[in-house]
Amino acid sequence: MKTASSVLAAVVLSGCAFFGKSEPLSPRYYDPESEVKEGITSPPALGKPSLRLGHVVGGSHLRERIAYHVSERELGFYDELRWTERPEEYLRRALARGLFEQRAITSLVTGLGPSLDVELLDFSELLTPRHGVRVRARAVLVDQRTVRFEHTFTVEEAVAAGDDKDFARVADAMARALTRTVDEIGDRVLSELTTVVETGGSTAPGAAVR
Repeated sequence: MKTASSVLAAVVLSGCAFFGKSEPLSPRYYDPESEVKEGITSPPALGKPSLRLGHVVGGSHLRERIAYHVSERELGFYDELRWTERPEEYLRRALARGLFEQRAITSLVTGLGPSLDVELLDFSELLTPRHGVRVRARAVLVDQRTVRFEHTFTVEEAVAAGDDKDFARVADAMARALTRTVDEIGDRVLSELTTVVETGGSTAPGAAVR
């Protein structure tokens, strides 16, 4: 049979547990995409190289929760900070704009032709040795049965000085890093495809398959 003191203790403890509950998480969402400039791009001219944008995937650890590096070997995730989408979605859209709009490469939908697959390996904030962000992506360009190139692109950008609570500075740096990554991939792809076209390869629309 419970004594009066044990009942009182139970009531006090339950009251402490009730009033001691932590505040519910209230995620804050950030968009690292660069502003898309308005304007009409030139349509691909006849004889321009063509390309299929294949698989653009992200590592299993890269989701909406924003990742940060404590060191090269230690990765953490913020509880309340989120990207608005999975990082590979930002990369896919940026690649489509960079390749087919800015560089006027013809987008292949069906048929034979070169294909670009990209795997996003890192998309995180860097806390040391300096405050920055990193985008790392592995790109593979395959022309039917030949690997034209396979390369891992790594881009780091510094975060502007300011209020540590202003995470928008990190999102701005990530937007710059994403743009630079796509520019490096796009320039390499265009160089490879142009070389094939100039040497009589099969990357132009309607070209015969050899």
